[in-house]
Amino acid sequence: MKHVTLTINHAAPVNFTNLPVRNFSQPQRSQVEQLKSSLVKQLSAEYSCVAGPAVYQAVNEADALASLTPVPLLFLPTLAEEKVQFAGGCIEDPGTAPQRHSFAVAA
Repeated sequence: MKHVTLTINHAAPVNFTNLPVRNFSQPQRSQVEQLKSSLVKQLSAEYSCVAGPAVYQAVNEADALASLTPVPLLFLPTLAEEKVQFAGGCIEDPGTAPQRHSFAVAA
C-alpha cells in the first residue's frame, strides 16, 4: 500500500490590515448591487418569518464575507441564504449548517 503524506502550511492570520481589496468597475458594482437586491427580494419571500431589515443586513454581511473569497459573486447567494436562515433561527449556528460537499484524497 502506498502512503501519502500531506503537509499543511498554515498561512499567517488574517487581520483587518491585509484583507484583499475588491476592485470592481462601475458596471460590475452595479451588477453586485442588482444581485444583492435580487437576493433580498428572493430571500424575503422565501423566509417570510425574517423581518425585511434583517434580510437586508444578512445580505450585506454575506457580501462582506464573500468579498474575502477569490470569486465573491459565486459565494454570495449561498452565504446570504445561510445568514438569513441563521437570522430566522432555521439553523443554530452558521458553522453547524449541514455540509453539502465532501472530498477525498486518493493516491
